[in-house]
Amino acid sequence: MIDTHGHLNLDPLVKDYQEIFAAAQKAGVNQVIIPGVNFESSEKAVQIANEIDQTYPAIGLHPHEAEQVLTTKKSQDIFNWLIEWGSKPTVVAIGECGLDYFRLPDDPLQAKHIKAFQKKLFKLHIKAALQLDKPLIIHIRDVAETLEANGAHKDAIDLLEKHRPKGVLHCFSGDQTYLSRALELGMYISFAGNVTFSNAGELRHALQKVSQDRLLVETDAPFLNPNRGDWPNTPANIAKTYQVVAEELSISLADLIKQVKINTQSLFRI
Repeated sequence: MIDTHGHLNLDPLVKDYQEIFAAAQKAGVNQVIIPGVNFESSEKAVQIANEIDQTYPAIGLHPHEAEQVLTTKKSQDIFNWLIEWGSKPTVVAIGECGLDYFRLPDDPLQAKHIKAFQKKLFKLHIKAALQLDKPLIIHIRDVAETLEANGAHKDAIDLLEKHRPKGVLHCFSGDQTYLSRALELGMYISFAGNVTFSNAGELRHALQKVSQDRLLVETDAPFLNPNRGDWPNTPANIAKTYQVVAEELSISLADLIKQVKINTQSLFRI
């Protein structure tokens, strides 16, 4: 099995990443893609991949970083960093990056400013991914998960339609219209451990609408332990998510594992 999004580079997993990956291998997980969320964790992902075969780094700045990095660094310097680290031969993607309006300030003006910072940072990632010809790992989150809400999902689709990068919507959430437009853009769709939750009926319905040649599976470790298991989640737990996804799609676990491997190789060139 492949974990297409596992943060071995973040606390608390980073403290024991070698042992955690070894445990994942014993559980049948033979590859992990490790996305960065800031400068430090991105560079750590590259270091881990240099140490451990079958781990693959992605470098990027989470939208929660947008205000801080754009007020302390020049946009060109951020872009140069994305190009420098994104050019490293082991790096398979740019991200995670995107838009997160889930916990904006109550003050409308402050919220507007943060949205502007996030969109500016996201566009730098899109530009870098296009220049490097590498996919994006995209994080989109909002309180309302519909395009009609004119929130993060709408802003993200507008940017993706304008610039047309390739990539994956990691830890998918959103309505059918958002999903359809993302698929029309050639996006891959990744499901994490929350698809196993008892209240995730709408998410499992979305899963059934995804073409199997665009489907990925992830842990988002240390977050989203399947079946709301204990913190922290680890890549070894991904078998539970694979099993639920296979059942929902009425295919065998072996066929799902094979298809996700094909899709991962196609998108990330690994």
